[in-house]
Amino acid sequence: MKKILPIIFSLCLLTFACSKSKSRPAANVQNADCPEAKIEGYWTLPDPSSGKPDSIVYAYQNGGLRFCRMVAIYNDAGKITDTLANCQQRAKKIKGNPKLCEFDLVWNLKFDADDKKYSGKITDPDSGSTYDCDVWIDPKNDTLTIRGKVLIFGQSLECKRAATLPDGAEVKTKNLAPLIPSE
Repeated sequence: MKKILPIIFSLCLLTFACSKSKSRPAANVQNADCPEAKIEGYWTLPDPSSGKPDSIVYAYQNGGLRFCRMVAIYNDAGKITDTLANCQQRAKKIKGNPKLCEFDLVWNLKFDADDKKYSGKITDPDSGSTYDCDVWIDPKNDTLTIRGKVLIFGQSLECKRAATLPDGAEVKTKNLAPLIPSE
C-alpha cells in the first residue's frame, strides 16, 4: 500500500543528467469548434513536489480516442536530457523496458460531453502499475489537469501548454499510432 498513489510519478520521479538543447515555439493543435480537441498539442508537466518542469508530453487523437506520449524529459537543474530523437532512459518495470519517449503513458482517453472530461488509463513506468485517470482542460487558463486515481483516492497534476519545444521533441504526426505499454 506504500505506492498507492504513484499515478503521475512516472512523469516526475526521474533523475537525469544535464544537456544543452535549442528551443523553438511549440506547435499546438486546437479547434475552437470542438472542445475536446483542445487537449491536443504539447504540454509541460511539473514535478508534483517542486513545481519545476519535469517533462513535455504530446496529446494526440487516434481513432476517436486521445493519447499522451512523453517527448522530452528535464533533469533537476531544468535542462532537457532526453527527447524523442535521443532518448536513453527506459521504463524499468514495463515489459521490454521501452525507452520513456517511445510509448504512450496515458491512453484510451474517451471524452464524456456531460462531464466535460476524458477518462482512460495511465501507467507508472517506474512501477509498471496502471491506473484509471481523468483528464480535463480549463479553457480560461489553458491548463490541462491529469488525475490518476485508485477508487476514490487520487492525485492531480496541472499542466501548462509548452511554450517552446526542444530540438528532437517534435512528433511526426503522419502515421502516428498508439503504443500502449504492457505489464
